[in-house]
Amino acid sequence: MEPTRRQRPIALIVGALLLVVGLVWHIEDDDLDGAADAVRAYVEHIANGDAAAANATVDPRRFEEIDSALLTDGVLDAARERIEVTEVAVPPNEDILNDGSVRVDVRYRLAGRAHSAVVVAQRDNGFLGLGRQWRVTTPLAVGMSVAANRSGVGPARIGSVEIPIDITPSSFHVYPGTYPITAGPTRYFTGEDLTLPLAVDADLPLPDDGFLQTVVLEYLPNRRLQADAGKIALDRLDACLANSPDVTDDECPYPTKSDATGVRLIGKPVAGIEDFQFPDQRESGDVTNPIRVVARFPVSYTDGYAGVPQTQTRHFYGMIHISTDQTLRVDFDPL
Repeated sequence: MEPTRRQRPIALIVGALLLVVGLVWHIEDDDLDGAADAVRAYVEHIANGDAAAANATVDPRRFEEIDSALLTDGVLDAARERIEVTEVAVPPNEDILNDGSVRVDVRYRLAGRAHSAVVVAQRDNGFLGLGRQWRVTTPLAVGMSVAANRSGVGPARIGSVEIPIDITPSSFHVYPGTYPITAGPTRYFTGEDLTLPLAVDADLPLPDDGFLQTVVLEYLPNRRLQADAGKIALDRLDACLANSPDVTDDECPYPTKSDATGVRLIGKPVAGIEDFQFPDQRESGDVTNPIRVVARFPVSYTDGYAGVPQTQTRHFYGMIHISTDQTLRVDFDPL
């Protein structure tokens, strides 16, 4: 039976609607592939060592939570190893949000280990999905917290960029990679250089992931410190033994005149400075940079029972303090 004149337009409208629904469904499916393609191009910039191109794709300076000072070609170029991207895909059943954004999973390898992160892509508007473009809106970067085991040291370097270093941590972001971190030399301490893979494993995109990889640079005392500290201690003791007006009894390891117990310092250290003890400030919680020195000194005293003068060797302890300008100061404990 021939359709009536009224039925024909209805059939055409229904067919058009079905065509539009099918078209939108097809475009929506292809659109998610476009999101993955945009993110893949972005992370390949990082894998290829092109920080400038990565920054042009996602400007990290837009995020207050991200310190972008190390997201540069100079730092990324210094990486001993960069990431190998293994997979970029929109998770199954992932929906495009009302603002047109979608989460994209990024999987990569670094230093022999697999890692995964999340990057967000967002599309602009278009009629029925036609002409839409995807852009990446969150960076793939690693938060790092850098500190030293004592104050008054640094700066350190990552690549060609200097970073401040102290007992109080400083936070930065870098593109994932294996980086050499060079501890800058100081007057009295030598830092231990590190080469570390810096990677992120997170279920949230930046800046919401809150991930920080902690790096602590160890600074150990050098021979110059022991020589200078020993000289300061011995010079002070010479002044104490000579009853110099430049020093008071409070500045000496023991009164240079007999005290109530009759004990008196009578000579220089038996074997010079025997030991230097350098506590780790981060473990001890002491931020004054103390260095303990140990020596043995001859003292004289009168035996309280027999009333006979005696001499013996007792240990002497002193504290060497290093100011932020690398000036040494000595304080002596009583014997």
